[in-house]
Amino acid sequence: FIAPILASIVLIVIRGAAGPTIPDRVLALDAASTVACLLFILLALYYSSTFFIFIAISQAILSFIGTLYIAKYLEGREVGE
Repeated sequence: FIAPILASIVLIVIRGAAGPTIPDRVLALDAASTVACLLFILLALYYSSTFFIFIAISQAILSFIGTLYIAKYLEGREVGE
């Protein structure tokens, strides 16, 4: 079950690298992070371990914060505004 998910991450990263604009690349990075969180959740179910769930939650939070920072930067405003 891991191979199709890893293949989708690779295809998303390739699409992000080929994206003509920066928002396209940010969207591809966000999609790859979401699919990686899905992979960690599936690994947690497969191994019956909560450790992978903590990794998935941490990854999702960091991805969200990173997307917000990039959006603020592209908008031209400071992060605190």
